[in-house]
Formats: sequence, C-alpha cells, structure tokens
Amino acid sequence: MSMNNELEKTSSLLSRRKETGEDTKLVVNSDGTIVNFNEILTTTRTVIAITNLTINIENFFKYMPITNYTPIVAKRGRKPRVVVRQTIEKLPVGSIVTLKYGKLLRGVELKKKKSKKSNNSNNSNENTKKSEDYFRHSVSCVMMAEDNKPLNIKVPSNGKLQMTGCKTDEHSMLAVVQLCKIMSEVEKWTGEKLYEVNGDKVKAIFNVVMQNKDFQLGFKINRQNLDTFINKKTNFHAIFEASTATGINIKLVYENNNKRKLLKMEYDSINDKQNIFEISYDEYFNILNDKDKEAEQETKYVTFFVFSSGHIIMSSRPYNMEKYFYDVVKILIKNQSEFEEKADVRKVVKSKKTKRSKIEIEDD
Repeated sequence: MSMNNELEKTSSLLSRRKETGEDTKLVVNSDGTIVNFNEILTTTRTVIAITNLTINIENFFKYMPITNYTPIVAKRGRKPRVVVRQTIEKLPVGSIVTLKYGKLLRGVELKKKKSKKSNNSNNSNENTKKSEDYFRHSVSCVMMAEDNKPLNIKVPSNGKLQMTGCKTDEHSMLAVVQLCKIMSEVEKWTGEKLYEVNGDKVKAIFNVVMQNKDFQLGFKINRQNLDTFINKKTNFHAIFEASTATGINIKLVYENNNKRKLLKMEYDSINDKQNIFEISYDEYFNILNDKDKEAEQETKYVTFFVFSSGHIIMSSRPYNMEKYFYDVVKILIKNQSEFEEKADVRKVVKSKKTKRSKIEIEDD
C-alpha cells in the first residue's frame, strides 16, 4: 500500500472540487440514476488506534517540538469584489502545531470552543469535571498532514490514540509513525524518556468509529414535511425541533458487522519500514478491556442530517455504510414531491398611479 500515492490522489480530488465548485457531490446523475457511493468523498473520520505504546505524557507535552504556524482567519460578511488570496507556507508533513495538556497550551490554538450555558448548574459542573479529568490523562496534539491538513490526536499514557480529521487510512497510519519518529528523536536530543514499546516493533490496530460523507440532493427541503414523512411513512426515525435545529436528523440503528476486517500496522522504527495487513474484528475485540468491550457492544446509529438547502451529512461507521446510503437516498429521491420546498414564483409590477413597485405572487 503506497501512502504517498493515496495522499496525492486525495489532494488532487479536493483541489479539483474546490476549483469547480464541486465541494458537495450531487447525489443524482444527469440520467436520474443515483451516483456511485465511492464517488462521494469522505469529509472526516474518527479513528481509534490501539497500540503497544506506553507514553510519558508529561514529557511528551514538555519536549515535543512545535512548528510555528499562523492559521488563516475566516472573515464573516460579504465577499469583496476583489479577492486577495493569502499565501500560506505549507508545513512539512508530520509537523506538530498544537499541544494541550489540561489548561496548558504550547503552539497555536486552532479552534476556541464557545462556552455553553446550562440551566442545570450541577450537571454542568459534573460534565466540566469529567472533561478536566479526561484531558488531565491525555495530551491533545494537532499534527499537519499534506497541504496543512490538521489531524487532531488525543494521546493518553496507555497508547490508545483517538484521531479526528482523518480522511484516509493513510492519515491515521501517518499520525502513529510520525509520533514515534519524533519521540525517538526527542529522546536522543534530551536524554529524557518519552515512550516505551511493548515488543520489538510498534503495533497499531485501527478501528474507524465514525465517518462523514457530504452530498447534495439537488432540491430544497421542507423540514417539517420531511419529518412527518419519515416518521409516518418509513421505518426510520426523524428528530426535528423547529425552534432550535437548522436541520432534521434521520436515525437508523446500525447493525454491527462482526465479520469485518480491520487494518493492523507493524512499524520497524530501526529500519523505518511498515507492514500493513488485515485482521479479524474478533482479534481486535479480544484485546480490548472490559470497559471498551461494553462500549463496542452499545447500540450504534447511522444518521443523516438534512438541511433545508438539500445538503446532507451522513455519519456512520464505514462498514456497511454504502447499504444505508442507498436505502435512505432511494426513498428521498422517489418521494421528492412529499417534502420538496416549492419556491414562490414572484414578479415585480409597477403601479401606473403611484409608480411604486409591488410584488405579486403567481399561482402555478
């Protein structure tokens, strides 16, 4: 498996879509057929990597090198007629730009979280304490992939890495390999111990626990009508709160596929060589602790978040994702008339007496 080829392919597809305005794939072809599922790009993944590493997170936070980086600040409001493009230097792949440990920060904070108000102060305090306890036992790391693509990695002492922002399998493998390379170099520079490997090679099993795909239906949605249709005329469940939600959430129970294969990587740090192969889900499940096994067996869901514009974000584990995609999209396309938002056809008419304009609504 060639990591560089896969990264170049993904980068090329993203660049082409940005230039042509194809950021969101139209789900229906010109002949009325539904597009091939594999044509819809993955926008993000969350990956759990079970490794044989033990990490000293205090030393990890203290000694891991930070690369200077100034992110582009998105400006709100109208776009100017003349657009001046900012040129940002591409950082080397594997550069670390952020480290957070508890309330301590090194590098740049890419996203500042907004504080959420809660009516229940007890619950709020409890959730805050749980969050602080969690982050006290892990370091949040932001590493750059190709084209300054940020990968967010939670690094705990037990080596169970959680990665978000990945688009490909290669991204998650890159994160593990680069962390090991950098930690080894830091140990040489400082004489401090950052990590230990249980065995002669670094081993990591990758489980994709969430994957997002974005696409466009091609027509506007009346969310209230869609909510009614889904709950009354299908076996799916829809959630829509008109006062708070911008979209409608369609939920399906995910059937866990225990026969699926997971990727395992063995990395020889001395010779800088990777060996990648597949293992059974049972082999992965058997190495989990009791708490993680219980979490794996909890009911999981496939969700379709539908906006009034017709834009849909599908979120699910990738295994069997294609089946759920076609199940839902076929129903939405077939029953378009049930919930399509019909725009008013309006015309501007000038009054002969007042010479003022008024809008008249034409009936279909």
